[in-house]
Amino acid sequence: MNILDDPYPIYREMRSRMPVCWDEKRRIWVLTCYRDIIAAFKDVRFSSAAQETALRLQSLASKNRNSIAEISATLTNQVELCDPPLHTRLRTLLRKAIARLDLNEIQNLVQTVVDELLDVVLERGEADLVQDLASPLPRRVIHQVLGIEPSQREYFERHTSALLDLFGNSECTSEDLEKCRESAIALSAMVGNVSKGGPREARDGLIRHLVSITDKGDCLKMDEIVANVILFFAAGHGTTANLITNGVLALLNNADQMERLQSRPWLIDNAIEEMLRFDSPIQSVGRATLCDIDMAGRTIPRGDTMMLILGSANRDEQQFTDPHKFDICRHRNNHVAFGYGTHYCLGAALARLQARIAIGTLLRRTRKLELAVDSLSWHAGPTFRGLKTLPIRCMPS
Repeated sequence: MNILDDPYPIYREMRSRMPVCWDEKRRIWVLTCYRDIIAAFKDVRFSSAAQETALRLQSLASKNRNSIAEISATLTNQVELCDPPLHTRLRTLLRKAIARLDLNEIQNLVQTVVDELLDVVLERGEADLVQDLASPLPRRVIHQVLGIEPSQREYFERHTSALLDLFGNSECTSEDLEKCRESAIALSAMVGNVSKGGPREARDGLIRHLVSITDKGDCLKMDEIVANVILFFAAGHGTTANLITNGVLALLNNADQMERLQSRPWLIDNAIEEMLRFDSPIQSVGRATLCDIDMAGRTIPRGDTMMLILGSANRDEQQFTDPHKFDICRHRNNHVAFGYGTHYCLGAALARLQARIAIGTLLRRTRKLELAVDSLSWHAGPTFRGLKTLPIRCMPS
């Protein structure tokens, strides 16, 4: 079994032997203990600013200086990648816009989409839970929440993906940069058009609220809106899909907990929290030091980058009783799956809502649910933890 299949034994060893360690290959510090990660979230000397993004853009600028300005503005204004006072300002405005959404309407939307997807799954009696439920659900929901018309959704995803893929391309060419610049411009124009109204989903969508929201005379600039719309789509889709998939897998691997949840459906909210802790959809976040900082007997120099391993913190024996046991009745579940403090995920409530309805409905509508394969394949990468596929067999109740 490799680290992708189960990273938690390695995390446990790191917590025990070297909770703050230097990764020479990636040139970053790695934090694995709950107490140290909470301290880093609280400490203003640890910067959330897009240092790696800025350095990456700087290295690319020599290839095409005319393209880099639009790309930089689109990516470096994401609320999760900046520090106060910009972070405080953006978060205040974004939260006010999110508060305008009709949660009852969103809940009804999620239930409708889940039922439609499960109708197909249960008729077949088998499915890939990733492709047939966990992935299409948040994609359809986030499009509706943002207020993007059906005819524009493929266009929106194509340009969003072009910008998100920029940092996974180590051989980025001038032509690649020019395409990203065009995508940044296209998204700005699209957001501008959505903000002017149109169909009901546009008028009631989050983009329209982001354009119109104000706080003490302040408002969001267009590049700030575009940057955070990209963030909402990327984080909202990937995180929710992985939460649903990882959560169902945990139930499949723990039959007693599945039976308990099916017989006591009112435990679903507690179960979702345990799913978030046990196999976190977001495994790590980055920070950079603004000065030399002593932590766990090590000195982290100013300007160094670090990785906070949330997945490790959520299995820390010093914080959780029997942390490697999946227990949907767990108490004192103060996990950090959605971060902590001022950078706590703005989309956490929407992710929880979708997972609660998707998993709760799946269990209610099935009387038998089981894995259809002997081995599973996980996506590579240090940030998100999710399965490529989750083949299941199911029998309607």
